[in-house]
Amino acid sequence: MKLLNFLDYSSAAASLNTSNKFSRRQFYTVLAITTFFLLITAQFFWATIHGDGAVYAWVTRKISENGILSARLPSWTQTEVFAEHPYLFFYFTGLFTYFFGFSDLVMKLPNFLIAGISIWTVYRVCYLRDGAKERSYQIGLTAGYALILNAAYALQISQPTLDPLAQLLAFFAPLILIYYRNAFLAGLILGLAFLTKGLEMLPNLAALFFLTCYLDYRNLKSLGQNLALGLVGLALPVGFWLGYDFYVWKSQWLNTYIERQFQNRLLTPENMKNIFGFDYVWTFARVYCVEILIITVGFFKSVRSRRQDPLFFYFIFYLFFQILAFLIIKKDSSQHLTGVLLVGSVFVGEYIWEGLQKVNRSFLRALPVFLCLAASIYWGLYIFRQNDKPDLWTSIRNESASMTIGENNLPFVIKNSTQDIYGMFNTAQWYFTGHKVYLQPEADQLLEGKEVYLLSDSDGWKLVKEKTIYKKGSF
Repeated sequence: MKLLNFLDYSSAAASLNTSNKFSRRQFYTVLAITTFFLLITAQFFWATIHGDGAVYAWVTRKISENGILSARLPSWTQTEVFAEHPYLFFYFTGLFTYFFGFSDLVMKLPNFLIAGISIWTVYRVCYLRDGAKERSYQIGLTAGYALILNAAYALQISQPTLDPLAQLLAFFAPLILIYYRNAFLAGLILGLAFLTKGLEMLPNLAALFFLTCYLDYRNLKSLGQNLALGLVGLALPVGFWLGYDFYVWKSQWLNTYIERQFQNRLLTPENMKNIFGFDYVWTFARVYCVEILIITVGFFKSVRSRRQDPLFFYFIFYLFFQILAFLIIKKDSSQHLTGVLLVGSVFVGEYIWEGLQKVNRSFLRALPVFLCLAASIYWGLYIFRQNDKPDLWTSIRNESASMTIGENNLPFVIKNSTQDIYGMFNTAQWYFTGHKVYLQPEADQLLEGKEVYLLSDSDGWKLVKEKTIYKKGSF
């Protein structure tokens, strides 16, 4: 039995001619695109690059300055190289900086493009999953809203961060396996995701392995072939990266990466002492409680049919391995759940759409218009708020803009008393391009007796800058 849809296709509406139907669809499509554009570009145009985003912006610049084929690894601080992740995202971003130069807007362009592709992918997946053309169109738009209206996802795509690209590539892998049954290409795409985010893509790999087993468990010969093809596809980009590191960088990247990931993160005494703490579970539940609730309700409502849904099967295993991985390494940052939102928005869109069928249709016809107006108001308020008591990161950006080019060229030192030392360091390093920025341990080694600017914060958001002669251990 054909389900009613929320654009009120009653018997009277069914008598409308084809051109009117298309006009109505075009109207709601334009509304959705406008809403998505406003929500993304509010922070795209105005938000200050900070934190991890500032690190990745800085590394992109250093790779560009060194040259892609340089035998020198990009620096992170004045004395350390950057080897926290492979460099695919930086090479991708470098395509934009090559043509448009370095600026906040250019650094955000890659994730702006990735956000658009992600929304389109979620929309198209809803088409593939539902045979009813009009219903799948409505579910696809709803899923797009579910993805972009989540503040955690909007924050990720407003900065030059790695997760949107890594998780989009990882999302392509199960889709290729499910709808095209191409295990080699699925493995190859996931290998590219590894070149973006490294070992943090292991939950995606584990889920993809179980998905392959699920699809071919009745045919062991086909299962063995697909697992082998997937591993070959995965090994190609990863092997190329490690080979390049071996011949060009003499394995410096790999050795540093292993040291940082295992010795400095996983195997630290503090981490091993509380290896199965529940901080990450709490972060997961707190940040994504709405998605978890909707997916859980939908799962129990249609458990029989969902067991026959390969994408839902992949999603459940991905959730399991994702939580397990970060329980072990005690990494409770919400940015690593970008993949949860991306894949989960398909199911969230379905469940929301099903629930909306019981709501008054007049309200539903007006809802997209209301969301577009709300997005317009948000866009305007976000712009005006930038001039009202800016945060610390915006203060750094404003201070860098007010300094004349080449002003003193003195180095900056971040004081240990700063509340967020590394956040200030990363942001200052990106914006004060004519000055070298140091943490105090580095300054103690290199800047004794030299004139410097000391940077610190006041009241948590005011930037304090003072010129002085640096003395080891005095600050």
